[in-house]
Amino acid sequence: MSNKGEFRCMSKNQILERQENDDMKIEESSGHIESNNKIKNKQGKNKVFIIAIVMSIIIITLLVLSCVFAIINKNSDTIINGIKINGIEISGMTKDNAKQKINEEITKLLEEQVILKYKDYEIGIDTKQINAEFNVDEIVDKAYKVGRSNNIFSNNYEILKYKFKEDNMKLTLKINEESWNKLIENLNGNLPDGIEQSSYYIDNNKLIITKGKEGVVSNSEKLKELVLGKIESFENESNYIEIPVEVKSPSAVNIEAIYNEVHKDPTDAYISKEPFEIHPHVNGIDFSVSIDEAKRKLEESENECIIPLKVIKPSKTTDMLGEEAFPDRLATYSTKYDSSNYNRTTNLRLSASKINGIVLMPGEEFSYNRTLGQRTAAAGYKPAASYVGGKVVNEYGGGICQTSSTLYNTVLLANLEVTSRSNHCYVSSYVPISRDATVSWGTLDFKFKNNRKYPIKIRAYASNGVVKVDILGVKQDDDYEVAIESKVTSSIKYSTQYEEDSNLEEGKEKVTQNGSNGSIGEAYKVLKKNGKVVSRTLISRDRYSAKPQIIVKGTKKIDNGNNDNNSNNNNNSNNSTSVTIENVDINTVQNQVNNSGVNKNDVVNNNSNVDNNVR
Repeated sequence: MSNKGEFRCMSKNQILERQENDDMKIEESSGHIESNNKIKNKQGKNKVFIIAIVMSIIIITLLVLSCVFAIINKNSDTIINGIKINGIEISGMTKDNAKQKINEEITKLLEEQVILKYKDYEIGIDTKQINAEFNVDEIVDKAYKVGRSNNIFSNNYEILKYKFKEDNMKLTLKINEESWNKLIENLNGNLPDGIEQSSYYIDNNKLIITKGKEGVVSNSEKLKELVLGKIESFENESNYIEIPVEVKSPSAVNIEAIYNEVHKDPTDAYISKEPFEIHPHVNGIDFSVSIDEAKRKLEESENECIIPLKVIKPSKTTDMLGEEAFPDRLATYSTKYDSSNYNRTTNLRLSASKINGIVLMPGEEFSYNRTLGQRTAAAGYKPAASYVGGKVVNEYGGGICQTSSTLYNTVLLANLEVTSRSNHCYVSSYVPISRDATVSWGTLDFKFKNNRKYPIKIRAYASNGVVKVDILGVKQDDDYEVAIESKVTSSIKYSTQYEEDSNLEEGKEKVTQNGSNGSIGEAYKVLKKNGKVVSRTLISRDRYSAKPQIIVKGTKKIDNGNNDNNSNNNNNSNNSTSVTIENVDINTVQNQVNNSGVNKNDVVNNNSNVDNNVR
């Protein structure tokens, strides 16, 4: 029977009972499902809770470790790992230790000078000359702050980062601009083919204006970059730097400015007693022509322009005040020279006479070039040995640097203020090292100021082989005893250069210039009071180039067929009154050798020190 038929045969009660059973089964099934869902939900919540707890523990652990790590690093006084300065390892060092190590490396680096070179001209400089300093303290402080200057997380990140990656910090070099400009001025004054600025001087009621000439000057900014870059790089493979130069024209002559500098009204000299004061005379000076006429003369002149002056003398000059104005000798210095060298002696006497009697008021500046004027034959100067472009040549005014050097030493001993001074390219024999003062018309000058309360007077002469300079004035209670010390700090060995001579027989050689070593020297001023040293101050640190030995090699071919004739000619030359001189410095020869003989004053033994006869 089918279900349908069976369902029809069931009673009503049976049907109800069956439905109740079915409902109970459904309820039981639903209960089981609901129970299973509850179990599953409970298990899911437990997993999330466990994960949250684990993550919290991890985060808390990391925070605790970070704090501990940060506290440990903060309490440490050393620089973190991975930090270098200019390649110098400073990791794990204290700031003081790091600074000490870097300064030691800098000292080693700067022991040798940087050599600036242009053509045959060389000059050595070091960081002391330009007052250069590395910012060691600043960079070490910066290195120390790495891993300390931010929040905990940033600091920890930096500390971890530099365990795997290095940071090489760079030092910066700072220089004194005034010292650098002085170096450039000295450099430009010595460059071969250098620029000559226009200049003027007064001589015998004439204003003489010399027009400048185009020439090369160093490019200061480019050279500064090269020098600083060389020193900052901490490289010492090569100490040579080629000087960058540029061609420049001299500044235009300003007649109005010159007139304003030259023009003066006359004033009499006098002395006031209370308080004691010397008032020097002032000459009245004016153009003898109008400004327009002076401009016309300048335009029409090629190299030199002469403008006539009229000088109006006061009724009483400073010299008329007598000894009461300059009662004390403040300083004196003397040097020796070879009086048999006529031309050089003439220049020494003339230069000494030019500065003799000069009176400087307090604050007034003395210029050696302005006082002597241009060294020309018309001014009375003679050709004598002088250094030009690193070589010894005859030049008008050769020898006057001995007068300027003698004056320089007197100025130092009088404790006056030196405003401009340069050393020679080679060591001079007439003064100790670093106590010379070279000059060159239009470029290098020796200047000083009267920094005293009262006027001073220069007294100078050259006679009997001695140049002597005195500075006279009024002694004061606060004056110091002054001593000058100088020393050679290192030596520069000379080189040998070879040249060919087609007039000299092949196989023969002769020395045309003896070599001499160069030097680096220092001079110090020592001030004393009542015999006790008050101060010891560096005056200058100077480099003197080595003078190369020059050997000439003969290239003239010998004709063997004429040996007998050559021998006869040699014998004949030995019997003649003419003389051939070899290996003699041309600067010691004053006149040509004539047929009657050789004047002993005209020749100096080649082994003697030629610098005695070089300005």
